[in-house]
Amino acid sequence: MLLMAHAGSITMLIIKGDKRMERFRDKRTQLSSFAKKMAVPQVLTASMQEHLEMEHKSDQAPDEQVLSIYPSCLRRAVMRHIYGNALRMCYLF
Repeated sequence: MLLMAHAGSITMLIIKGDKRMERFRDKRTQLSSFAKKMAVPQVLTASMQEHLEMEHKSDQAPDEQVLSIYPSCLRRAVMRHIYGNALRMCYLF
C-alpha cells in the first residue's frame, strides 16, 4: 500500500510538471463545472469533451517548426511518410 502511494505521488509530480497536461486538466474541469451548472445534456457534454481531447492531442509543435532544422530532402521524406497514405486516398477531382 505504501509503495502504491509513493508511486502515485511520483506520478502526480511528473504530471504536474507538464504544463500542457495541466492546462488540459483545467479545461476539462472547467467544462465539467460549466456543463453541470448549465444543465447541458450528457450527449452535448460528451461531444464537447471529445473536441477538447482532440484539440489537446493535436496541440503539439507544428510539423514545420520541428522539421525546420533538417534538409529539405529529409523534410519531404518525413512528410511523405506522415501524410502520404491520407493524400493517396483523397479524391481530388
